[in-house]
Amino acid sequence: MQTIPLHQLFCSVFASLLGLGLVSCSSKPPGNVLARVGDAEITKETFLSELEIRARRGQSVGTPEDQKSILEDMIQLEMLVAKATAAGLDRDPEIARQYKQMLATGFEQRERARLAPVGEPEDGAIELFYEQQRKQFTIPEKIHVAMILTKVPSKAGAEQVQVRILAFSPAVVPHGYEGEGVAVV
Repeated sequence: MQTIPLHQLFCSVFASLLGLGLVSCSSKPPGNVLARVGDAEITKETFLSELEIRARRGQSVGTPEDQKSILEDMIQLEMLVAKATAAGLDRDPEIARQYKQMLATGFEQRERARLAPVGEPEDGAIELFYEQQRKQFTIPEKIHVAMILTKVPSKAGAEQVQVRILAFSPAVVPHGYEGEGVAVV
């Protein structure tokens, strides 16, 4: 993309506008206003700001034809806004709701961009974060036991049976464990 100094850019745009009849030379200097649409004014600053925005988006802004087209777009927008306002759309509840939603979304995007980390994390930062937040990334192990089978001497009393069962509590015996008279299923 070609870089054009601002004063040269302004001169070429102004010459284009003069040729189009969008601005006129009178006894008073044109000042800061490039075009008027009703009560709205398109100033040098708003025009240059629009050029910068479009250039950041990758749109071509370097030629007089590009600049003329952009200014025409800005004038067309102001004309449509004036017509919409005259038609009362600025007082329409749905338009007001959409405007509020657009403002809120714009604010959220700006805040996310402002608060977003810049660049790559430093070495070990992700590992350190993981270690500090390990509980959020792990699920405690749980075991569900439906039945424990164990061999107990036939003459054993209830107390011996209970001791034998508690020895193989679910916290100790893994799922599928089979050994020494015990099968966990």
